[in-house]
Amino acid sequence: MTVACAPAPRDNGRVRPRWLMIVVALLSCSSSDDRAPAPLRIDECPAGELPHVGGGCTKVGVRECGEGFTLDEQRGCNAVLPVTACAAGTMAVPGEASCRPIAECGDGKWGEIPVGAGTVYVDAAYTGAASDGTADRPFATIQAGIDAAKVDGLVAVAEGTYREDLRIKRPLRLFGRCPQKVSIEGAATFAVDVTTAAELHGVSVTGPATAIGIAGAKVLLDRVRVHDAGDRGVDVEDFGGPTTVTLRDSLIEGSGQIGLYVEGAAVTVERSVVRGTRGRVKGQPTNGVLARAGEVSKAPSTLQVLRSVVDDNTTFGVHVADSVASIDGSVVRATHVSASNPAASGVTIQKLAPEAAPELTVTRTLIEAHEGVGVDVAGSKATIESVTVRDITGTLPGGIFFDGATGTVARSTFVDSQGIALLLSSASVELTGLRIERMQADASGRGGSGVMVNADRGTPSDVTITGTLIAGVRELGVGVFGSRLTLVDDAILGVGADPLGNFGDAVGLATTETDSRIDVVDATITRTVVRRAARAALSIFGGTARIRESSFCSALDIVAERVFAFGKETGKRYEHEVVLEDLGGNVCGCAATATCHAVSNGLAPIAQL
Repeated sequence: MTVACAPAPRDNGRVRPRWLMIVVALLSCSSSDDRAPAPLRIDECPAGELPHVGGGCTKVGVRECGEGFTLDEQRGCNAVLPVTACAAGTMAVPGEASCRPIAECGDGKWGEIPVGAGTVYVDAAYTGAASDGTADRPFATIQAGIDAAKVDGLVAVAEGTYREDLRIKRPLRLFGRCPQKVSIEGAATFAVDVTTAAELHGVSVTGPATAIGIAGAKVLLDRVRVHDAGDRGVDVEDFGGPTTVTLRDSLIEGSGQIGLYVEGAAVTVERSVVRGTRGRVKGQPTNGVLARAGEVSKAPSTLQVLRSVVDDNTTFGVHVADSVASIDGSVVRATHVSASNPAASGVTIQKLAPEAAPELTVTRTLIEAHEGVGVDVAGSKATIESVTVRDITGTLPGGIFFDGATGTVARSTFVDSQGIALLLSSASVELTGLRIERMQADASGRGGSGVMVNADRGTPSDVTITGTLIAGVRELGVGVFGSRLTLVDDAILGVGADPLGNFGDAVGLATTETDSRIDVVDATITRTVVRRAARAALSIFGGTARIRESSFCSALDIVAERVFAFGKETGKRYEHEVVLEDLGGNVCGCAATATCHAVSNGLAPIAQL
């Protein structure tokens, strides 16, 4: 490896150095050792495969899809779902290519309700002799049936529209014939209020505020439709004691502000759909699913989403605050911005209380078509594996944003999105086996990069990228500002310039300055392949880079520039040199191999987004 120096520009008639020093192993700027190094074997690999230094190719990105998905080698995991949106009252979960009713209605007045001795019957159409809750003389209101039921008894509800509010205060099972035929239309703050162990099956519920409220109880909602609630579809809180809810094979749609609200409780969502939540209160954020710590108890919520769909919501698809959540084998898609909330995300987890330890796990899930960001991790820990993130639009950041957070992203695919595939700010993150392709500029013309690493909040990021393919991006393959980077066994194939023809670096490193500190970039690059970078395989503006057994093919091998920074607290001006350490085995050149050259020619530094 050698260093080539551009002529030093003149300043007021005096020659001044462009930079003071570049150290390349033991070589100085005056070295002229251009002996061609031994070539490294780099095979041409099929699209989507990672070429290795020394030969061989490996498929990267998502390799395992959840139940009800198929693997597309170009786009990641595709969910088997209807092509067009399901009509109101119908649904589909991954693996179902057609929309269907929430439940079968069965035959006869009671359908498939498991009636038996002790069942209390309800039929809104009954007008006969005095009701006693039998099949021949059913009650005309559901509340009358609830009040008459024994502990752990069963209440069977026939077809009808029941305009009443329900209060369930004793353990029981409430079965409607099916949601298409049994509608509960309440008028109170909670149309259905459950404060004891209970089950609700086969009913449809709506109300002007909250359709179903649950507190201090263990409850099953099975094959239930919750629709067009003025505020919250289902509200689950730990007020009154520990609360556990399972939402199974159900549909929540058209809620005013929040589809499913969880506060200090444990909720499992299985084979269900939450969609179409709209902001009916101007300026208030809207959530498909919101899980947060108890307002009084401070206990974290626990949320599980399994083989479900969260679709067509506004502001947040799934929002987790100071709590623990896992999403597996699901689809989170099409979260929209609103006039009062110009940013939207598919999945967000954030830390609000200093003592909180929020944690998110997302596996075998499709995150797509959001206006803003696919997954936003703020002050939390996240484990993301076998996930497809695609078709993200709007303004930055783009695919996944770690902000003051920690975690891992493994064996996942990021394609066809605007902004940045992964934006890591004051974060400690390991990226392994990723496929990042076809990133584009956002609506403002910025971005299109693969991975951006920043030092904000006074804390540098520390990021390791291993076995990852970045291809067909723009501006920067990997950009690092005032942080630490480790690249091992990666490939960056194709980095274009921005719309003005600037940049186009496979790896860009920059020392940065903030109001209170100067953050010096530090990188180690091992067995990394670079091809078709519009400007440089590596650009470094102040700081240190170590390079070992890597292969660079680009317009320029290495751009190295000294940077100046002003310490606002000390009042001193600092000059940050470039230190390049050649750890051996590096090869540059495209048609033929050659020694790598580092040049200093006044190129514009990479830009932090």
